[in-house]
Amino acid sequence: MSFYGRDGSLENPTRFSSLDKNRICCTADQLRMSDSILLQAIKEFNKLHSKKNVKPKPTSEILSYIKDNLLVLFVDDKYAIGLDVGYTWFSDEKYLLEEFVFKYGEGPATMQDISDAIACVGKAMGCVRARVGTLAADSPERHRALAHLYTKAGFKLDAITLTREIDYGTINR
Repeated sequence: MSFYGRDGSLENPTRFSSLDKNRICCTADQLRMSDSILLQAIKEFNKLHSKKNVKPKPTSEILSYIKDNLLVLFVDDKYAIGLDVGYTWFSDEKYLLEEFVFKYGEGPATMQDISDAIACVGKAMGCVRARVGTLAADSPERHRALAHLYTKAGFKLDAITLTREIDYGTINR
């Protein structure tokens, strides 16, 4: 199978570091369809986040951000994964951060394949750890189910993130 970055063919699909400026690792068909797939993902994530009372940015702004700032990896014509490299405030260790996983097709990929692809990219980018989450889940049951799948694929519980809306009418000034 051949893999392509925005600037042409990649001879070795595990050389993800060569995609630093290209930001996309995919087959030729996925490259042709990448904007369409990402627009599908944005539409679905906007629907999901609207249930959480999150007002999304304009679609074009989100698409530009993804294309300019994230590494997008396609796994087996099934999943698009948005990845970023970052650091925590308390360490110089480099992390690979999963920003989104979007199922767009019916390929053979499993959660283990997603985990392995994330680890491969993390290794190529010199990361010490990969961090994934369940931000796109829309219920406590779905959060638990995704966390369970990630755990089975080798991830460990590291932190729990909680969200609270701020009601400005109840804040004493």
